[in-house]
Amino acid sequence: MITEDDGHVITLSDVFTISSDGTNKLAVTSTTNIIEMNPSFSANGEFIYFDNANEGAIYRIKTEVVK
Repeated sequence: MITEDDGHVITLSDVFTISSDGTNKLAVTSTTNIIEMNPSFSANGEFIYFDNANEGAIYRIKTEVVK
């Protein structure tokens, strides 16, 4: 997760996946109206869940599992 703030509150947030060596940064979300927080993979790696700090909603995004 990468966030921006104005010194008081988070103003922008998006979810990324990144390889363990720091390469292959890939944006999972790219929004201006949702503050994505607390991202977590499902146990089987098929989904990423995150909540929206502005409204408390929980989102689920299907991932591509590379084997």
